[in-house]
Amino acid sequence: MRRSRNPADRPSAALRWLSQLLLSTSARALTHVAPRAVHPQNRSSAWHTSQPAFDEAAALERFLYLRISTCPPDVISSWSCGSIGCDAVPVSPGSVHGLGSGENSALQGYVARIPSTLPTVSCIVSFRDSSNLRNWLTDVDLRRVAWPSDELPGPACPGCMVHSGFARAYNTLRDSHLSAIRSLGCRNVSLVGHSLGGALATLAALDLRASGILVDNLWTFGSPVVGNEAFTTAFIEAAAQQHVHPASWRVVNKHDPVPLVGREKHFTHVPAQVYYKDSSNYEVCDWSLEHPENRSCNLQQASLPSLTLGLLFDGLSTHYTYVNHSVILPGEGCRSVKSSRAAFKLATTGLI
Repeated sequence: MRRSRNPADRPSAALRWLSQLLLSTSARALTHVAPRAVHPQNRSSAWHTSQPAFDEAAALERFLYLRISTCPPDVISSWSCGSIGCDAVPVSPGSVHGLGSGENSALQGYVARIPSTLPTVSCIVSFRDSSNLRNWLTDVDLRRVAWPSDELPGPACPGCMVHSGFARAYNTLRDSHLSAIRSLGCRNVSLVGHSLGGALATLAALDLRASGILVDNLWTFGSPVVGNEAFTTAFIEAAAQQHVHPASWRVVNKHDPVPLVGREKHFTHVPAQVYYKDSSNYEVCDWSLEHPENRSCNLQQASLPSLTLGLLFDGLSTHYTYVNHSVILPGEGCRSVKSSRAAFKLATTGLI
C-alpha cells in the first residue's frame, strides 16, 4: 500500500528548478570561463589597484535605503516605516516617487532626493527584489537578447547581450524612474538593488550614464549576472567617462546562490566584487578590464559541494541578510508572509 505524503515532506518544483538551474550554471561557469592566470610579476599592471577602499559604513547606509523598497507603496511615499527603517536614512520631504504597479507587483522601487548642503540635487534610486518566489522565478528568463532593441530601449551598446527577464523587467520600470529623476531635477544619482533589483540597478546605471546623468555610485547585494562581456565592458567604460571608479560595488555573501544565476560562457559579472566570507570578514576582489570578474576570488562559493551545502543548510538565508542586516524590516509591516525568506520556506514545503 502506497503511503500518502504530507506536503511538507515533498520538495516543491520551485526548489528543484532553482537547484538544477544553479548547479547547471555553476558547472558551465567552472568549465568554460575560468580567467587566464595572472603572472605575479605582471600583477600590478594587470589588476586595478587605484580604486578607493571599500567603505562598509557606506554599504550599510545604502542597504538601509534599499530595504525600504520592500514596504507597501503608501508607506514608501509617506516615508513612514518606523525608527529602524525610514527614520534611519533621510530623504527630502515630499520628494519620494514610488515605482511599480502596486503592493502585489513583482517589481517595485522608489526615487527620492537626499538632503544635502550642496547646491547639486542628489537622489537615491532603489529597486526591490521580487515580492515572492514565484514572481522572482517568472522574472528570471535567462534567454539571451540584444540590448537595446526595438522592444527593449536603452543606450547604444554594440554587441551587448543581456538576460531577457532582467531587460524586460527593467523596461517595465524604465519610463517611471527616468520621469521621476527628471521631475526631481536629480543631477547625480545613487543606485541600489538587491537580487533581481540588483540586476535592474545595473541596467539602470548604464542607461543613466549613457544618457549623461551622473551615477556617482551603484551598490548591489546578491545580484545575478546581467550581461555578456561586451555589456560589462560598456558598463565599465561608461563609469570611467564619469570618473567613477569602481563602476559599482557588488556585494556577495558566501553560499548565496543567486549570484551564480546566469553564469555561462561569455556572460560575466560587473566589478568590483566584495566577497563576504562570513558576517565580519570580506575580501575586495582584484579585477581588470580584461577580467572584470575574478572568479578565483570566490571559487569556494562557485564549487558544487559548497553550493549544495549552502542550499541544504542555509536555504536562502545568506541571500536575505547582508552587512549584518536583514533585507526585511522587522515589525514594520513591510513584507507580506509570502515574500522573501518566508516565500522560500513555503516553496520548499510545497505550500505555494
